[in-house]
Amino acid sequence: MWVTVAIVVVLLCLIWALTGRPKGLPAGPTCFPIIGNIGLFRPSEATQAHRKFRKIYGDFYSLMIFNRPVIFISGFDNIRQLLVKHGDMFSERPRVYPSEVIAKRKGLAWASGAWWKEQRTFALTTLRKFGFGKRCLQSQVIEEVDCLMDEFEKYEGKPFNIHYQLKISVSNVICSLLFGKRFEYEDAKFHRLMKLLNTLLTVVNFSSPAFIFPSLSRFSIFNFTKAKPTIKALAEFVVERAEEHRETFDENNIRDYIDAYLLEQKQRTTEVNTTFTDEQLAGSVRDFFAAGTETTSLTLRWALLYLMHHPEIKQKLQTEIDTVLGGDKPTMEIKDRLPMVDAFLLEVQRLGNILPLNLPHTTKEDFWYQGYLFPKNAIMFFMIDSVLSDPAIFPEPLKFNPERFIDADGQFGGEQKDKMIPFSTGRRMCPGEPLAKMELYLFLTRLLQRFDVEPEDPKRLPSLEGTLGITNMPETFNAINSISFIRGYLPTRAGTVVPFQIGRPKGLPPGPTCYPIIGNVGLFKPSEAVKANRRLRKQYGDIYTIMFFHKPIITVHGYENIRELMVKNVDMFLDRPITIINGVFNKGKGLMWSSGSLWEEQRKFALATLSKMGFGKRCLQGQIMEEVDCLMDEVEKFENQPFDIHHTLNTAVSNVICSLLFGKRFDHEDAKFKNLIKLLDKMFATTNPSSPAFVFPLLRFLPGSGFHNMEKIFGDIDEFTEEIIKEHKKKFEENQMNNFVDGFLTKQTHDGNSTFTDKQLIIIVREFFGAGTETTSTTLRWALLFLIHHREWQKDLRGDVETLIGKNQPTMENKENLPRIEAFILEVQRHANLAPFGIPHTPREDFIYNGYLLPKGTCINFALDSVMMDSEIFPDPFVFKPERFLDENGKCQGEQKDKLIPFSIGKRSCLGESLAKMELFLFLTRFLQRFEIKPENPERLPTLEPILGLTNMPKDFKIDFVKR
Repeated sequence: MWVTVAIVVVLLCLIWALTGRPKGLPAGPTCFPIIGNIGLFRPSEATQAHRKFRKIYGDFYSLMIFNRPVIFISGFDNIRQLLVKHGDMFSERPRVYPSEVIAKRKGLAWASGAWWKEQRTFALTTLRKFGFGKRCLQSQVIEEVDCLMDEFEKYEGKPFNIHYQLKISVSNVICSLLFGKRFEYEDAKFHRLMKLLNTLLTVVNFSSPAFIFPSLSRFSIFNFTKAKPTIKALAEFVVERAEEHRETFDENNIRDYIDAYLLEQKQRTTEVNTTFTDEQLAGSVRDFFAAGTETTSLTLRWALLYLMHHPEIKQKLQTEIDTVLGGDKPTMEIKDRLPMVDAFLLEVQRLGNILPLNLPHTTKEDFWYQGYLFPKNAIMFFMIDSVLSDPAIFPEPLKFNPERFIDADGQFGGEQKDKMIPFSTGRRMCPGEPLAKMELYLFLTRLLQRFDVEPEDPKRLPSLEGTLGITNMPETFNAINSISFIRGYLPTRAGTVVPFQIGRPKGLPPGPTCYPIIGNVGLFKPSEAVKANRRLRKQYGDIYTIMFFHKPIITVHGYENIRELMVKNVDMFLDRPITIINGVFNKGKGLMWSSGSLWEEQRKFALATLSKMGFGKRCLQGQIMEEVDCLMDEVEKFENQPFDIHHTLNTAVSNVICSLLFGKRFDHEDAKFKNLIKLLDKMFATTNPSSPAFVFPLLRFLPGSGFHNMEKIFGDIDEFTEEIIKEHKKKFEENQMNNFVDGFLTKQTHDGNSTFTDKQLIIIVREFFGAGTETTSTTLRWALLFLIHHREWQKDLRGDVETLIGKNQPTMENKENLPRIEAFILEVQRHANLAPFGIPHTPREDFIYNGYLLPKGTCINFALDSVMMDSEIFPDPFVFKPERFLDENGKCQGEQKDKLIPFSIGKRSCLGESLAKMELFLFLTRFLQRFEIKPENPERLPTLEPILGLTNMPKDFKIDFVKR
């Protein structure tokens, strides 16, 4: 019996020795035999439990999970001392569930040693080449932000759970770097992956025994079995992407991170024990994908939650954004001017506290610090929560107070900011910190610019209690995102009205008296804008302001003023203001209505690409003449019967630009194309820049605005363009580039992470198609109208053509010897006055000119009409006199020609000027050669009164083309 008792006592002592706390470790709660400290608290309540332990045991304490010690380090100075000053010692990961089951010690987040160092260096170097964490990536982030905003609009102010849309949007940023592609919100497979990823992060808890002892994860009691489908799906997803890349891999065209890895793998094939394995590729991609998706989207969800709980802070943020940005898109360059946004995000990261325990570390060797032993391979958690909730650093730490990060000068900064470590610190801090900060800033700022965030039930706000898994997640909640769209609306967000100024802000050019709230709305009909602005110029001078509600519209008149601002100060006035076109229909993309680096990059590419295809060069005249003669054949079909040439002429002119854009032309009887031409004509007729709805897009929904059908028109045109682009993609061969679309697709292939997106292609093609069709055909319609109003000029011009060319085809070489035709065309352009206000510009910064303030972001119209109708440049400006452009020797030259600017002036003058001049000469000359142009009724000539839309168009009229 005593022997039995002795054996039991020895066994109990042995168990106690094996499962008790080893000597030298930091203190901690009393251990139970065998289980140690298991069951001391629920894993979901770990954050609160560890705060209690810190109060009892100090900054260093340990827990025993069975026989394995887990050490917890608290306090900013301790964490910094060990992770930064002793960073090499603490840069390893322990053997725990994620490293053994999920990562199998591959990848980046859970790998260790030389393997981790080599792979981390390669990954960061490679991703930086694709813009990772650099400002050049911001246009791509903003594109994803606006796609997300468009998703929000679909809910039309109804409550919805933002969770997965937000996660997919954020994920697309890292996906573009890793895979060179983004995923649609409706992609069922990708949507399922997002849900599985959320499950993984919920069920895997750092404080569970199964986390410390991975073999326990097979038991359902620990809940980790639910993670298996996610691990499998995530692995399959990554492997699929890698296999897709292997099939299309071209070492001379590295598109993204996977391509770069495959190239590195190929170059190291002779290495023994290389770390560049297929398993490592899958692991590193998985880690970047999961971390780049979850942490940022999670922080943004916390941000929305705090916005709903603190509407007064939301109001401050929106006021700051409105003041600094107006309607401009946020950029990293102006981030320093939004200190409250920065402070709010930092406070969200502090209280959201998404990784309270940090990822675990371990030491390479036994290490002593402050008298405590940190054994080799022990699990160590550096408690980020202990810093973020430290009252010595952040007074009243449980209170949400962004202003703690605002200094006495109102700037973002201070010691508290410097001690914020939401991304950890030291060598193993989050490598995605720069990208995450960019995303948080751009997503939040754009969201607050376009929407109001309101709770589903203001009387029952969503809880601020988080759910702790790997990360600290907010509970799911519904929010009402009341639509405001892009700045420039009268109501900016539901429940918010811009504080209107009664009258004109100080420093602006003078103008008519403003009425309260509406300003100068209703001062004139948009259709009478040209005449109204001529009167306003006489009354207020060359530069004046009218107010549309609270928004100033400045108009600049006179050749010298326009040249001074658009040529000598060109870099200041390169951008476009927010209007219905770039704000609603183009979403900031395209060429004609875009701004900043996007416009500069796309303009350079467009000119270079089109130039290769003969754009504006004489080699293109054969193609133009082919269209001219097709048009002449169409006209002949009417056999001397008067008809309206409008849409037939549009089709012919359009085919010239279509051949450059698409490499094809369309038949005059093509019903779909004829309908498109009609839509295009309607778009130009109904879009009037002088309408309040042009600068306040929300007003387009009001009856009589003229804009209510515009979205459908733009949508139909874009749908037509998209179909053609899809055809090109099916047949695309990089070595057979013979049109603009193919050129763009080639560029897109080589620049996967850039502004060369499908949406950009659709809009830029629509702009070239619209401008290349409408402006030239409208000028030719004016020319035909003036020919029947001035029969003597028609007779003289025809005589010149017969004398010089006879029945031969006209060529550009003939132009110099036909000065009267050139003079006639110039006078048509002057008198027709196609774009009386040009396309609006805006200054990039506040600008003072002639003592007047031209504020940043303000809509500025440069009135080309004021030049065309300037009696000092063109005496008798309302008289049609082509001879004004002829000198005493009969040549078309002189000061009047030099000061005619129908295509505008400066860097943003019309790109198609050279092509348009070629078309106008060849079309008109051929008309004169083959037909006598007569009015339908000689006693009742068509009116010369225009219809003002986006351009100044003649009213429809019929002409009798008599074959000669």
